[in-house]
Amino acid sequence: MAGRLLPWQGLRSRLFFLSAAPSLLCLVVTVLGVGWLAGDQQRDRDEDALRAASLRVEMRIAELRGRLEGLGRLLSRDQQLAETLAADRPLDGALLRHLLSELQVGEPLIGGLELRVQSPGHPDRGGRIEEGCGVAGAACGAAGLPSVSSLFNVVLPSGVVAEARISAALGYDLAEGLAAAEQGALFLVVDGEARVSTIPLPAGPVTRWAPAWLLDALAEDHSGSGTLRIEGRNWLARSMPLPGSLPGGFSGTRPAILLLLPASAGVMAMDETLAMILSGAVLVLALSMTFAAGAARRLGGMLAALSEALRRLGRGDLAVPIPPAPPGAPREVIELTDACILFRDAAAERSRLSERLRWLANFDGLTGLPNRALLGDRLELAFAAAQRDGTGLVVLALDLDHFKEVNDTLGHAAGDEVLRVVAGRLRGCLRATDTLARIGGDEFVLVAPGLDAPEQLAAFAGRLLAVMEEPVPIASDHRSVGVSIGAAIMPPGRFDGRPEALLQDADLALYQAKAEGGSCLRVFEPAMDERLRTRRALVADLRNAMARQELTILFQPQVSTATRRITGAEALLRWHHPTRGLISPETFIPLAEQTGLIVPIGAWVLEQACHVARGWGDLHLAVNVSPLQVRQASFVATVEQALARSGLPPQRLELEITEAAMLANSAETLGILSRLRSLGVRLAMDDFGTGYSSLATLQRFRFDKIKVDRSFIRHLARDARAVALLRAVIALGSALDVTTNAEGVEDEGQLSLLRAEGCDEAQGYLFGRPMSAAEFHARVNRQDSRAA
Repeated sequence: MAGRLLPWQGLRSRLFFLSAAPSLLCLVVTVLGVGWLAGDQQRDRDEDALRAASLRVEMRIAELRGRLEGLGRLLSRDQQLAETLAADRPLDGALLRHLLSELQVGEPLIGGLELRVQSPGHPDRGGRIEEGCGVAGAACGAAGLPSVSSLFNVVLPSGVVAEARISAALGYDLAEGLAAAEQGALFLVVDGEARVSTIPLPAGPVTRWAPAWLLDALAEDHSGSGTLRIEGRNWLARSMPLPGSLPGGFSGTRPAILLLLPASAGVMAMDETLAMILSGAVLVLALSMTFAAGAARRLGGMLAALSEALRRLGRGDLAVPIPPAPPGAPREVIELTDACILFRDAAAERSRLSERLRWLANFDGLTGLPNRALLGDRLELAFAAAQRDGTGLVVLALDLDHFKEVNDTLGHAAGDEVLRVVAGRLRGCLRATDTLARIGGDEFVLVAPGLDAPEQLAAFAGRLLAVMEEPVPIASDHRSVGVSIGAAIMPPGRFDGRPEALLQDADLALYQAKAEGGSCLRVFEPAMDERLRTRRALVADLRNAMARQELTILFQPQVSTATRRITGAEALLRWHHPTRGLISPETFIPLAEQTGLIVPIGAWVLEQACHVARGWGDLHLAVNVSPLQVRQASFVATVEQALARSGLPPQRLELEITEAAMLANSAETLGILSRLRSLGVRLAMDDFGTGYSSLATLQRFRFDKIKVDRSFIRHLARDARAVALLRAVIALGSALDVTTNAEGVEDEGQLSLLRAEGCDEAQGYLFGRPMSAAEFHARVNRQDSRAA
């Protein structure tokens, strides 16, 4: 019991005791001497004793409140508690019971916990638990007792403030501890009844047996003192209104503590001699000093060890051992030891995270190669070393071939695996002085000092190309992934540029290697820069071509092979440049797709062609659609808008889609095509047979028409295999009930063969070159006139 009021395991309590023991002993000797000399002042001494005891009781209750408030401040900064309360789950009894048990480790007298979380837009969550009571609302022994409590707030990660209250009921255990400490008795008066008492009391309410001074003190809610006779024994009594929190439901006056001391508490035995008192005081003083010296020495050793550990931590020694607290150490020393251990562990974790962040800032997390930032540093160092030593320097830009197909068909996880395998293979070809970096996607850069001789560069590039010839295993599949290489050479003694210029030149050479089919090495030449400037100029002019009305739409007739009557026309885009003349679609269409300009250009072509075709009667209009257009989420809305503005019936519009549009995001693409079909628009597969997934594409989606690529038609007269393939395609279309159209028909022999094999439609120079809208309209009118 006494241990709850006098926490000898606390460092502050020990230091207080050690520093105050001599003074207290001297005070006791003085009080005893004065009491022996002034026996006629017994009443005053009794009052002093009561007042001193009452003050000590109030101080112990205040200390309890202070400890509760200290725990409240600690919990308000506890991130783990904040994260627990932030979780969107009810504050059930198990959670409250767990938190209460953890609080009782720091303060055993804690018996109650209440939590409440009020989140905007969510129902309030709350709960309360009391020792021995379970959840809020259960009857228990602590109900109706006064308590000492601490209210605090916990700020959750979302910014919501949770309210919490911890309380310690002033029950029998506390009362017994207070009474034992004063060698007397104690009871609590609540609403005129004695609720807790350390001695037997008369039956019934206090008002039945209490003297007048006590009734006045309780009624007026102030302190009072006097004598009290209980069960035949006289007591010195003092009534004190109870400070602190009150339980809910109290009425009337505040609860009060009644402290009882024996009637002889303020008087020493008159027959004791002053010599005995002094000799006892000296003996106690000597023992206290001996104990103080030993305790101070132990505490000093503990604190010195912790201080040394902290100094080593401050110097960066993260492996410093923290001396454990010895058995019986003060609570504060134990907490300080735990704090030092947490500080050391946190410092070690912070150091590990810092190293990881430094690594991520300079290396690629997927392949472990240097990233663009570290590449810049390495390139500058290599450039400076080449200047200093008079040696050459080569920068190689590498880009994987067919990597996009792997991502589109097998997914990004397979693409990541390919990148790891490729990085490992390329790393195996490096010299000690080389730096290989991944700068994004499937792009790599290799800095090779001293590799400026053409034969050395060719041999090194040959090794890189050779290691990429072997297919890359991906799960149960194998894919061939080549590499294109562009090189920029800085010969010895030529340092008139910047390191970044070498990267730009290597990129230009890489662009040339890709343009020539890939899987090869190309070395930068000044002419490449000129071609790049020309390309950039074309892109800039293409951006303004629509506004300048440089783009025109021509129409090529599509005819029935059986009757040679025009059934429709295909819209074809042409660009008349003011200075370069007519630019081939094979030149500007890829530029438009690479830059994204194909989306606005395609929307313009679609709307303009629909306006023209509205006056064709029943003839259909075929419009080519880029794969990039099909993948746009707004493409269906673009088609709807073009039909609505032009007034063209949807069944007369035919959109020609290549197999490339079906390769990437096939599920999303199929969804867009299905929405187009629901509008009534016809769909044709363009350039059938030129890809490697034509049959798979037909299986996944039913097209209305198959357009046989001109490469099959060109060789019909001299290649029996071309005829066999054409016959198979036409038979496939007939079996699937799909119209077949042959492109590039240029002579009567080809037409006769197509008609004999059962091909439905044809188009080509035999029936007419691409022509203006007016020319096509006039030709349709002539056809109608002849038919009439």
